[in-house]
Amino acid sequence: MSSQNVETSSQRDRSSLHIKLLSEQEFDHLFRIMDEFDLLESSEPDDSEDEAIIDFRSTAYAARNYQLELFEHAKHKNSILVLGTGSGKTFIAILLIKHWGNQLSGCFPGEAKRSIMLANTVPLVRQQAKAIQQHVGYSVGAYDGSMGVDIWDKQKWNEEIGKNEVLVMVSQIFLDLLKANFISWDQVNLLIVDECHHATGNHPMREVMRHYYSVWHTLSDPPRVLGLTASIIQKKCKPFEVLKTFNDLEKAMGCHLLTTVHHEEVLKYTTKPKEVILHYNNERFSPSSEHSSLVIQNLQSMTEEVLANDEIDKKSQKALSRVLRNISSAISDLGEWCGSKAIKYEIENFVEWVIEEDIPILREMMNLILDRLRQIEQVCNAAEQNFVDLEKHVSHHVSLFLTFLVECCKNIDCHALVFVQTRATAFLLSELLNKLQSQGGVYEQITTRYVVGANMGGRSCSDIARASKSLVKQQETLNAFRVGKFKILVSTSVLEEGVDIRKCNFVVRFDEPMNFRAFVQSKGRARAVNSMYVLMVSPSSKLRNEMDEYHNLEASFKKVCRDRALPLPEEILESFSDDLLPPYMPQGLNGPRITSASSLTVIYQYCDKLPHDHFTSLAPEISVKEIVDNDSLSYVASLKLPLSSPCNSVYVGQPMQSRDWAKKAVALKVCVALHEAGELNESLMPFRKILIDEELFKPIIGDVDDDDDKTEVPGKVGSMKRRQVYERAVCQSLSTKIKSECHLYRLRLKHVVRVENCENFDGSHNFGLLCAHRLVPCTFPLYNNKWGQMDLTLEYVRSCAPSPLELKSIVAFNEFLFDFLLNVNNEVMEFSHDSKWQCLVVPLFANSVLDVELIDAVAKIGKMNLAEPLERARKEFSFNAEMYKDAIVVPWYKEREVYCVYKVTNETILSDAVLLGSKTQNHKDYFLERYNLTIFCESQLLLECRHVPSEMNCLAPVDAKLKKRNSLHPRLVPELVHLLPIPAHLYFQASLLPSILQRLNGLHLASDFITKINQLPQNSMHNSDISMTHVERVIAVNPPPLESLQYDWCEKVTRDIVESHPSRNLCIALSVREGIRFDDFNSFVASGFHSPESMKMEVLRLLQALTPLKSLDCFNFERLEVLGDSFLKFHLGQMLFLQYPEWHEGKLTAHRGQFVSNNVLYKLGKKIDLPSFLQGTRLTPLESGPAPGFVVRPAMRTELLQKSVPHQQWHCYHADSKAAHSDDEMQTKDSQKKKAVRGCFDPWTHQSVPDKMVADSIEALLGSWLLTCGLCGVHQLLLLLGFPIGEAVQVPRTAVLENRSDFDRDASDAEVERLYKQHVLNRLEDILGYTFRNKSFLLQAVTHPTFTANKVTHYYQRLEFLGDAVLDFLVTSHVFASPKLSPGRITDIRTHYVRNDTLALACVNANMHRFFQHHCMTLQGMIDSYVTLIKGEETDESVDSVSYDSSSDAGISSFDEEMFNLDSNAMNGVSEVDAPSSELNMESDVMTADKVEVPKVLGDLVEAVIGAVYLDSNLSLDVCWKVVRRLIPDLERGSFERAGIDCVRLMHENAVIENIEKIKPEGNNGVAKFRVKVKGLDWLTGCGKNLRCAKQAVAKLVLQRMYGNKWYCAGKSTV
Repeated sequence: MSSQNVETSSQRDRSSLHIKLLSEQEFDHLFRIMDEFDLLESSEPDDSEDEAIIDFRSTAYAARNYQLELFEHAKHKNSILVLGTGSGKTFIAILLIKHWGNQLSGCFPGEAKRSIMLANTVPLVRQQAKAIQQHVGYSVGAYDGSMGVDIWDKQKWNEEIGKNEVLVMVSQIFLDLLKANFISWDQVNLLIVDECHHATGNHPMREVMRHYYSVWHTLSDPPRVLGLTASIIQKKCKPFEVLKTFNDLEKAMGCHLLTTVHHEEVLKYTTKPKEVILHYNNERFSPSSEHSSLVIQNLQSMTEEVLANDEIDKKSQKALSRVLRNISSAISDLGEWCGSKAIKYEIENFVEWVIEEDIPILREMMNLILDRLRQIEQVCNAAEQNFVDLEKHVSHHVSLFLTFLVECCKNIDCHALVFVQTRATAFLLSELLNKLQSQGGVYEQITTRYVVGANMGGRSCSDIARASKSLVKQQETLNAFRVGKFKILVSTSVLEEGVDIRKCNFVVRFDEPMNFRAFVQSKGRARAVNSMYVLMVSPSSKLRNEMDEYHNLEASFKKVCRDRALPLPEEILESFSDDLLPPYMPQGLNGPRITSASSLTVIYQYCDKLPHDHFTSLAPEISVKEIVDNDSLSYVASLKLPLSSPCNSVYVGQPMQSRDWAKKAVALKVCVALHEAGELNESLMPFRKILIDEELFKPIIGDVDDDDDKTEVPGKVGSMKRRQVYERAVCQSLSTKIKSECHLYRLRLKHVVRVENCENFDGSHNFGLLCAHRLVPCTFPLYNNKWGQMDLTLEYVRSCAPSPLELKSIVAFNEFLFDFLLNVNNEVMEFSHDSKWQCLVVPLFANSVLDVELIDAVAKIGKMNLAEPLERARKEFSFNAEMYKDAIVVPWYKEREVYCVYKVTNETILSDAVLLGSKTQNHKDYFLERYNLTIFCESQLLLECRHVPSEMNCLAPVDAKLKKRNSLHPRLVPELVHLLPIPAHLYFQASLLPSILQRLNGLHLASDFITKINQLPQNSMHNSDISMTHVERVIAVNPPPLESLQYDWCEKVTRDIVESHPSRNLCIALSVREGIRFDDFNSFVASGFHSPESMKMEVLRLLQALTPLKSLDCFNFERLEVLGDSFLKFHLGQMLFLQYPEWHEGKLTAHRGQFVSNNVLYKLGKKIDLPSFLQGTRLTPLESGPAPGFVVRPAMRTELLQKSVPHQQWHCYHADSKAAHSDDEMQTKDSQKKKAVRGCFDPWTHQSVPDKMVADSIEALLGSWLLTCGLCGVHQLLLLLGFPIGEAVQVPRTAVLENRSDFDRDASDAEVERLYKQHVLNRLEDILGYTFRNKSFLLQAVTHPTFTANKVTHYYQRLEFLGDAVLDFLVTSHVFASPKLSPGRITDIRTHYVRNDTLALACVNANMHRFFQHHCMTLQGMIDSYVTLIKGEETDESVDSVSYDSSSDAGISSFDEEMFNLDSNAMNGVSEVDAPSSELNMESDVMTADKVEVPKVLGDLVEAVIGAVYLDSNLSLDVCWKVVRRLIPDLERGSFERAGIDCVRLMHENAVIENIEKIKPEGNNGVAKFRVKVKGLDWLTGCGKNLRCAKQAVAKLVLQRMYGNKWYCAGKSTV
């Protein structure tokens, strides 16, 4: 080929070479010519002078003249800078940021402003932000959708804008900020728009400028606007349209186009590649083979069938035909080998598309196409086996590209960027090059990768999945390309502009550029010195002529973009007049807005926020009709939101001139309706989470919410970790100071259960109690393991009025008694009239007369002196045996020990001291040697004594401890002891006083609490149809004075109620006994009807609701709390369901969850001062028990609080004790200081109570009220407490939707009957054993949101919400009736029977799933897999494997009867046993359970059906219970030993764990492992999708190895 056949740049007067159909020799000649033109210089890696990464700080870099020129222009006028790629446009923007940098400092919001830079893509955002951050001293923030900015609220954005002075973001994010009024234009000083040529049409850049110029006239200091672009024109246009395009961009931006006059200087820094055009001809040089032609014919035939099928909508037809055309195009344009790979590529995408499709006819067509594609793929694979040389099976287009590429890589160090049009071409071309490279030869050095964008057109799931990782993958590939890990990068248009890549010496347009912008931007990527820009064109291409236009346009920029004036304001406003609908701006011009362009986006975002499962995609129904009026055509659109929206009626828009504008018109109208209905927030955006109506909770919590927000207490409000200190209440009768007249009570003791050889409490005295107010006479038991059980009876004696002198002696008696009894630390405490305990104890004779002589004798002593007496006093000691009968003595020669004298022996001090441990000495010598004490009185007789029990907490039963009959008691010397002036039997009674006072205070506090409830303010009744006067006052019922308190009342009452009804279900028996339904409660209350026992509350039962497990009393509220929690959930659930029929299931669940949350219940408890009434502290008399008359000294209290001494140490604190601490101890002390501060308080007057304990007590209060006062009584209590349940409600009689435009009532009933018969729902009624009176309830219960055939009822979700509450209450009430079950087991069993896996199993076993109506193949596939697992496989109990799956909220526990055994969420792992280094996988269980999860909809179906039965049966719990028992037979049998077993808890309780290992799952499909080494067993391993499931698996395996098939009976926790 001669040089005359090649057109050089000198001949053509431009830098391009045209090469037509060259042979190998001609290629050699081409490269010789290229070498002459110096085109083959190698590129250097990553030293690009890209405008985004220029090191402006370098001393080698100085501002260029044209940059300074344009900077000066941009300072004074809004400008669009038109400069080529690589010319440093970003540097000019940075100069402008610095110029106005003084406005960025200061407070924001306030005097400070912000500079904003907008980019078109996420990579550009990050790239520009990095460049700016490196070269300015301001804080720079980069924002894109991957950061989750869509869910950020105003507060979050205020934080971000406040801390960053320069904000770089994609234009859509900034537009959203403006519309939501999160930022305003007067807070912006500079707006930089990169690649501003995109500001056309509906692009977010143009919408940003529309917003700017809508408020521009109101701004006193509008921001400067700077546009940056290398290509003003981004689409094809005629020469005469160029100026109009320029003007349109100027008007859209409000700027004038500007370029430099120093063009020669710009050319030094911009790209100047040599242009080469390669012509290919596939039809002439690579005609299709017979095999390829046959494949293309089949594809064309399939395409025609799709387009001819009228049953498929046009949109789906286009999508299907596009898939087939893509394959045909790949075969025609790329060749046979690539065509075969294209079929495989499209099949992979197609499979997931088919799975997701819900329309039957379309799914059938797609399956048919998929089958035929697979057949074609098999033919292609067979043909490919005969391909010896791949180069012979590619098109001429590809062959020419390969030849050119080989020659390039042969002569120089080649780094090429190849642009293609489609993602598929990028993938196929890269695959081909990699295949050839793997074969070696001339392609060995040609390494290739590809990059595609994230925009997949919404076609397939595989595209969506790839899009989620595209940014990461792009960055990894680009980084590898920069450092030279491969040579050829194939890309779609994603790399045409903005993204920073390495210098390339070859840029190849494998497919022609679509427009001028693509031409300019792709050519700009050839940045290496003397690079080449290669364009490949077909014979029919018009690129040659278009390139002439492109070059003319480039030349015209130099002339046109000079001395242009700014567009006039009226011209700018005129350019934005294309918006035919005014925006919705409820807060005015400077507030948030919804425009016609954003209205549909808001609608779709709103629908997406409505509650739905992942099988349902909620979207508005939009239809457009043509309206012809007087020969003019207009369009009217109608829009209907999903049924779960309160605004679900049909909205009709105004007539518009096009279909798009008709949709925008109706969408804007619906947006207005949504905002007025409270469905959009103040920023006119959908709420990120369901909005809670706070007004409903104000009557419940009062002002507590505000107080808690101000309290700096660690922990979440309502949690167990959050503890607060409250004052411990003392009842009025025991806390009122006695002044004159008072009341005397006798504390009579009766031994009920006596331990052999126990202490003697009987004697001549009893204690009496003096109180300022009357007490309630009562009898209650006291317990001790050394003396058994006694009943204490509080008997009223008389009123009396002791004289001041007598009262003084009585007070002194009490001071002496409690000081000695409680061993008061007088350094910490003192006797004071300020004590909260003002009651007084007095000794009484048997006839209830005060023993004044004893009182005076004790009063004279004052304080018991336990110090060693003087030697003179000891020498004068005279022994009197009578004084030591029934006496209490305390040895003074050793630490304090209290003894009672059993008897006076005949032994003297000269007797052998055998009992003292000496075999040779007598007592006199023993004490002289041991204690250096001389005994002076040798005639005294020794005292045989017993230790006085130190335990004074006698409230709870303990195991009796027998005393040895012939045990020897210690001997004490009378001379060496102090004699207490109180008889022993009376002192024994005194040791019971802390327990007696604690119990009396608790009982009377319960009575005081009832008074507190009756005094609740009138405004507790919120929005109620019932006034407070209608609600009955609570009557405190005191216990019978002579009958011992029945601590087991809960069990007895429950048994009596349950036995009153054949169902033996607590809640059913209660409802039948009262004979009223939920909707009747308020009418009964309003009418003044009250059942005889409706509001009579026994104080003991209320006291139990105030007593937590922590107090270690003989009763606690744990069991009552379980019942109260279930009732509250049920009662409020149905209230919300009936009272708010327009609320969707998500809103109902959110509000019910808030009502029953620990947060709200804690605040309710705090409002009624419940924490003070709680018996939240275990009785420890010496540390914090009742201490009548004693208080902590004020100065000492201050010292203890300042030192943060824990409350447990206050009673033994001594100021002068200085213990030495090691460094480790000091560090530990410092680390616990914060915790100690929380535990530092006066333990005698205050208590630390967790928030959750308060909430639990509220639930226990409801449980106690339910058992005592019935359903009507607890309903009235809720009214008193402020719960908004006072409005009259009406039970719906039908589920048919009202106000339907397409169905009247008769037609709706007929449609219900038709669907009922069509889907044979009568057979479902047979399964349930219940015939519906109104079939619409049943139809609603089986209707999934995807079942569009049902247009007469709502979906099943609301009924599911109601059924969940009903089922929970029924199951809890049934299990609660089993007295031997602990509260923990009740909760476990209840959780087991109401969880999704149990209900799903019941659904499948009853074949209910066959009647579930939906149109979702994915859901059906999941159901089918689960049904196959349950009904098609069996498990072997002997196999050592258990598997779990946590992919749903609940799952399978096992595959037969063990479905009811484990507390798991699903099953898809395996348990295995192995040595530490090896593992044995149980293949059978892995195969059956792998990747099978429990469909949540099956459990939801059961709950929805129960809800439907409840409504149809007029709220009959009895009818519902019959249905539940049919579906879950285990409940009928009532055997719970294997239900709800927590394997992990059992393992920890019964196994000695020596070591554990945890292995977290890797990736989405990884398996977690939990390995355990138990004493006596080898290493055992459990597997699951997460560590929790793996831990459950291995726990069961451990139990099976330890206990065999009866593993569930291990330990006591199952009882």
